[in-house]
Amino acid sequence: MSLNIKNDETVALAEEVAKMAGLTKTGAIREALKLMRERLAKERAAVPARRDRLAAAAKRVQALPATGEANVDDLYDENGLWK
Repeated sequence: MSLNIKNDETVALAEEVAKMAGLTKTGAIREALKLMRERLAKERAAVPARRDRLAAAAKRVQALPATGEANVDDLYDENGLWK
């Protein structure tokens, strides 16, 4: 099976990375794709956790009395992250 890359910049990057890593162009592309696949899998796995944190924050906000005043301290911790 073959892959024909018709983009000069991509070919140059593959050659540069291959040389730096001591790999063939095929090996460099394979390793780069593996790293990207790992990163994307981690990002996708984080989406449900992020959604759950946002849903919990929304429930806390909805439970607050309607005073007409917003207090961001109720939403964020001391590091600026969602509680």
